[in-house]
Order: sequence, then structure tokens, then C-alpha cells
Amino acid sequence: MTKKSDWLEPYLNLNVVVDLDTGHVLIGELLEVGPDHLVFWEADLHDYRNANSLKEVYLTEAEKHGINVNRRKVAVPRNRMLAISRLEDAKLS
Repeated sequence: MTKKSDWLEPYLNLNVVVDLDTGHVLIGELLEVGPDHLVFWEADLHDYRNANSLKEVYLTEAEKHGINVNRRKVAVPRNRMLAISRLEDAKLS
């Protein structure tokens, strides 16, 4: 029996943006894709609900100046994920 491909595998080892259902956004390198969790390396877990700037501005700054790492390694339950994209595809400018 062959293993079924996971639709998230093309994002492995890339810097991605994940919108979570908690009002947070996570920016980081997708390190592992598991059946229940996603594991990120050198990540920024950011609560943009109370931020001083728009999420799009924050993402543009992260791409331009680098990710503001506040988690060396973090696992996120897949069922909390609303959306995922490559960092360079997430900004509006």
C-alpha cells in the first residue's frame, strides 16, 4: 500500500504564514507535517488582534527584514489552521 500524499508537503522547508483560528498568525519554516500537528522552526507566533499595524504590513516587514523569531520550535494542531501560504505570497504589495 502506498502512502497518501499530504497536500501540505509542498510547503515543507519553506517560510510560510499560517492563520490560526485563535486570532494569531504564525510565520516560520514548516519543518514537519504530521497527521495531527504541523511543526515549525524559527517561528514568530504573533497575536495580530492587538497589533499596532495591519497584518499585511507585518507580513511585508517579515519578508523584508526577516522573521521576528520568538519560538525556536513550535507544534500547532492542524485543526487550528485556517489558511497557509508561502511568506512571499501572503503580502499585498
